[in-house]
Amino acid sequence: MPLPIIPGDPSQPQSEALKAYIAGKPYNSRWNAYYSKLRIAATSGASGGPYTVAAGNEFIGFGYAKGTDMGPGGVPGQLATYADTNILTPSQTVAGEALEVDGVGVIVLGQTDALILKWTEQNISIKVRMNGNQDYPMGIPSMVPGPGGLHGASEAQSVYPDQLSQVAIQIGILTNGLPHISNFYPLPEPMIWASAGHADSTLNVIMKTERTTTTPTQYSGATRAAVAGGATTSGTAAYVSPSYTALWIDYMVVIVGRTILPESSN
Repeated sequence: MPLPIIPGDPSQPQSEALKAYIAGKPYNSRWNAYYSKLRIAATSGASGGPYTVAAGNEFIGFGYAKGTDMGPGGVPGQLATYADTNILTPSQTVAGEALEVDGVGVIVLGQTDALILKWTEQNISIKVRMNGNQDYPMGIPSMVPGPGGLHGASEAQSVYPDQLSQVAIQIGILTNGLPHISNFYPLPEPMIWASAGHADSTLNVIMKTERTTTTPTQYSGATRAAVAGGATTSGTAAYVSPSYTALWIDYMVVIVGRTILPESSN
């Protein structure tokens, strides 16, 4: 197989697979993508009050595996399925694969509250962490394009409706660029997520809430009184503002790359 063009010039190959890849020696290669869901929750201190996302919390992509608790990803008490991740051991590749990581993508998922997303994401950092201690900062989530996801507007349950609507108003929802499969953050040079037992065998994509974020009070229903049926006009229906104690931002983090394995020279 001919040697593909690599952006940059990796100076210290991190695995035998990458050495074979760079040297043009035979190797097996196939497209691969690992994914991991993260949830950043916002809470309300009062019925209909503004929503707050606390500072200082980390949400660890690939920090849990299928069938294990999703606590590291921000959903404690829920067991992960293939709808959440496709890794089988936290922070490690599947079945001893060595993965050439070409880029990272972040997809905003459909249950995300649009207002909380718009107010919070500039206070969230994102980075790749190798070996538990090597960090590669990437900025904020909107700097990392998404290779998929929804596009357009969404209901924001944190924004209270007028008294005739009963349903939260729509607000523009952010997407990380146009949601097509080839849109992701390309790394300046490929990284290797090596098989277990080797250097660079653990990888995580970590989001951290760097500052506390609170949605504007004027969007909330904290000072809005309920209206009883027939209060001003006989036969009218009662109006009670909807109230949610917790809302959230859901992200899907995607590692874009391919499995590479050197072939035997025998």
